[in-house]
Amino acid sequence: MASVFFSNDILRQTNFLRNFAMQLTKDPESASDLYQETMYRAIKNEHRFIPGSNLKAWLSTIMKNLFINMYRKKKRENIVREKDDSNFSYAEFFAGTESNLGESAIMIKEIYKRIDALNEDFGTPVKLMLNGMKYEEISEELNIPIGTVKSRLHQARKDLQSKIMKDNNVQNHFELN
Repeated sequence: MASVFFSNDILRQTNFLRNFAMQLTKDPESASDLYQETMYRAIKNEHRFIPGSNLKAWLSTIMKNLFINMYRKKKRENIVREKDDSNFSYAEFFAGTESNLGESAIMIKEIYKRIDALNEDFGTPVKLMLNGMKYEEISEELNIPIGTVKSRLHQARKDLQSKIMKDNNVQNHFELN
């Protein structure tokens, strides 16, 4: 619990904090929310304040960080929102729909076909990794150095990625024509 002296010191910064909140938010309601949350966090984290240091700077930092986090949260929420006037989020729109796992199952089968088509030196470590084995375990299982395991997995990923990209480019070419 905050000490009486600490609480009084914080309360002396009220005018500064309210003005700073208004400068940041440009909205009285948001500024009030930001001020209240800053006060709550400051009192809750009194043990982190170093006595004798600049209280105004410490409170300003709390407020600024809260503002930045609120801004980022709003930005993420706006990405999910549709651009029209309906104000429904995509999550709300699709809440009652069922996902179709058939398409992803086909994609997984295609990926496994490509893994099976890899050279055995590259395909085996990938399969073992997909079965949950760690690099060290794959190294022991195949009796090869761990560096070789990492190298083969890297090369296999590159090969798979280039084949997938090549197939997608061919498919996109046909879709465009």
